[in-house]
Amino acid sequence: MLGLVFFGLIFLTAIIPFSSYSQSLFNTEDFFIKTSPESPGPDTEVAAEVVSFNFDVNRAYITWILNGKTGLKGKGEKILKFSTGQAGKSTTLQAFVSTEDGAQLQKTLTFSNAEVDLLWEAQTLTPVWYQGKALATLGSKIRISAFPRFFNASPENLVYQWKKNYQPLVSSSGLGKRTLEFTLAMDDPYARDKIEVEVSNLTKTVSAQKSIQIEARDFKLLFYENNPLEGIRFQTALSNLFLKQENIELKAESYFFAAEDKNELSFEWTINRGKVAPQITGSIFGLNIAPGITGSFSLEANIKNPKKLIQFIQKSLAVTKE
Repeated sequence: MLGLVFFGLIFLTAIIPFSSYSQSLFNTEDFFIKTSPESPGPDTEVAAEVVSFNFDVNRAYITWILNGKTGLKGKGEKILKFSTGQAGKSTTLQAFVSTEDGAQLQKTLTFSNAEVDLLWEAQTLTPVWYQGKALATLGSKIRISAFPRFFNASPENLVYQWKKNYQPLVSSSGLGKRTLEFTLAMDDPYARDKIEVEVSNLTKTVSAQKSIQIEARDFKLLFYENNPLEGIRFQTALSNLFLKQENIELKAESYFFAAEDKNELSFEWTINRGKVAPQITGSIFGLNIAPGITGSFSLEANIKNPKKLIQFIQKSLAVTKE
């Protein structure tokens, strides 16, 4: 009888460690999938690797399933290289592992492939023929719009968290608030603002981030000839002017002033820094040189915004009458 009891105790102590070890093998935390990069975006090359500190990965039989299709399988096939899908479409990666001890493990990763783009526009003035981007300048209003691409979610049903220079913009954030408006500082010639947005679905299971930096640029002033027959010759800006005729009409064209209309701007013309007739206050200047007069002089244009005194520019044009 004592022998039987003793045998039973030996048997129990033998199977308890084995039972505990078997349970740990079936624990999904016994391995993980490491990806490089860690948080890949859409259309990104990714290297996924099975990593474990509890069993020998090199001796395990590993099967990789990518979006329901077998990508790679075999003993020690611990690394799979693949590309995530396009923005707005999810990618599912599964790793099935059979360890050398017979444990069957699996892990699933889902890449949402969410992405958000930011487009900004400055409410600054440009000529009608100008085809470039209106640049931000001191005191100009900026409008930024977020364009998210999420799997199975419309932009209106997403939550937008905006930040300006790392500070949360609570009143501008929330459900469907995909547009941010603000004004660049007027008292800092080197003004620049970092804008960040994090977009997420209602359950916060999918998110995407983006940031841009908006900086104040210089105002611009260019001179053009205003031809009576052809109009403004905007194809060629003038830096020096050599005249054979006595008369020419010039236009001073301003760029990137933060004003509602160019009529808000004031113009002042000078010759060799001496004011010309006070009635010439517009952007068009008619230059009339008396017959027989030759030589060189400097024609200057001064443009400013009376409502925002920090917005001004001055530029001169070297004129030579031959």
